[in-house]
Amino acid sequence: MKIDLILMAAGNSRRFGSNKLLYEWRGKKLYRYMFDALVEAAEGLPQVRVRVVTQYEEILKMAEELAKREAPGFLTGVYSPESVKGLSYTIRKTLDFEAADPPEAFAFFTADTPEFSSSDIREFLEAFLASGRPLACVRCGETYGNPAVFSWKYAPLFQVLTGDQGGKKVLNQLLDDCFFYELPEGSRRDIDTPEDL
Repeated sequence: MKIDLILMAAGNSRRFGSNKLLYEWRGKKLYRYMFDALVEAAEGLPQVRVRVVTQYEEILKMAEELAKREAPGFLTGVYSPESVKGLSYTIRKTLDFEAADPPEAFAFFTADTPEFSSSDIREFLEAFLASGRPLACVRCGETYGNPAVFSWKYAPLFQVLTGDQGGKKVLNQLLDDCFFYELPEGSRRDIDTPEDL
């Protein structure tokens, strides 16, 4: 199955107080943890591509430079300056780009989950494919959401999102069709404030 892994690296970091994606943590900028994990997970998997959507020129430039070293089309940076207006703008920009060569499924990953590894990503995708369901998401205890993978047939549902609405709004409409990939509670940590590091 042709699947695109989409790194959402365009957030405004309002609660963090500065651009958390470019914050140096344990010797590496925060966004690089998920970026590196996605590239490692996708390499060697047939028909899996990586997209990096961002409003930040530094992240875009990094993606474009690395894309030159990869197979054509494997890695692409998508510039989304309107992401400053909210998450829905990031999603629409990405899916508008994808529509030119749509995958069978697309998966959203946030750039502020540095402990989600390449093996976690592969296992999540393998479980989704084995499930036969048209979408899947991670669940830790009672909490569910990102990362999530959707069949391309659901792409139109994302086009009506506004402001800071994201994939969770679409996911909540489709829970009966969703495969939940269980992780131990607390194992998927988002970085929202400096205290979370």
